[in-house]
Amino acid sequence: MYLICDRDKKRYYVGCSSSNCLSRVFNHIHKLKTGTHPSDILQKAYQNGHKLEFVQLLELPDWKKEDILDLERRLIFGLKTYDDEYGFNVKNVPPETYLERK
Repeated sequence: MYLICDRDKKRYYVGCSSSNCLSRVFNHIHKLKTGTHPSDILQKAYQNGHKLEFVQLLELPDWKKEDILDLERRLIFGLKTYDDEYGFNVKNVPPETYLERK
């Protein structure tokens, strides 16, 4: 589990990787640098010069993938990162969707 933080604006992106967190972070960096990140609001923050920090929260090597994704959804809901006022996990789905187990 990791966060991408824009501490000045107090916005966060919650992410997870069931295998290699570092490669996932490098993937985000590459997409931001090439202007191809799927989160438009995160891409815009990067292009506007916001200082983004990558913070590893947890390593969960013994967890099942579905449990990791469930925790990610709960963090997105709890931190309200689905709302562009608070975060970068913005999708066109109702917030309650993040509490539904897939």
